[in-house]
Amino acid sequence: ESFQVDVSLRSLFGAPTVAGWGASIVATGTDAGVDVPGIAEVLIQLEQMSEEEVLQQLQSQVSDQ
Repeated sequence: ESFQVDVSLRSLFGAPTVAGWGASIVATGTDAGVDVPGIAEVLIQLEQMSEEEVLQQLQSQVSDQ
């Protein structure tokens, strides 16, 4: 859901490691035109921010538009 990519169960079971799953997700996303690594970067950054920092960033983005 986070990456907006549908990965088949066959792909996941065909790659029984976390690295393999990641590669399947990236490959499927690339085929669908989704920037999976970019989304992952944003999610990691969000996880490291406090709720207040997220709200500040959102307000900054809205005011820039």
